[in-house]
Amino acid sequence: MDGLALISISLTIDQVQTTSDSIASILGQISDPIGKQRIGVCQADYSDALRQFRGAFSSSDGKAYWDVIDRVRDGTNKVIDCENIYKRDPISASPISVDNHNVIKLSELTLIIVDKILPH
Repeated sequence: MDGLALISISLTIDQVQTTSDSIASILGQISDPIGKQRIGVCQADYSDALRQFRGAFSSSDGKAYWDVIDRVRDGTNKVIDCENIYKRDPISASPISVDNHNVIKLSELTLIIVDKILPH
């Protein structure tokens, strides 16, 4: 199960990195100020999320699973913040909504795996 936790975190890191990379090109395609501000917030959120998930990987490798849980939750909350900024007035669709939901699902998978590792 330890290896499975590392794999799930690695997949999440890949998704976060890919989305983070795509945000730069999306930023160049947006002309309205609100859209630019929102995707800029997402860019910062994804940078923070990437740092958290990389930390979760290191913690998992060191079998510090409570730290993994904290870091995965913190990283996921950053992605949720990115998703939620588009739900404020004026409401609009996030150009990375699918990516956000993929990260959230991968995070849930990691938390399930880590829960199975921890003694109950």
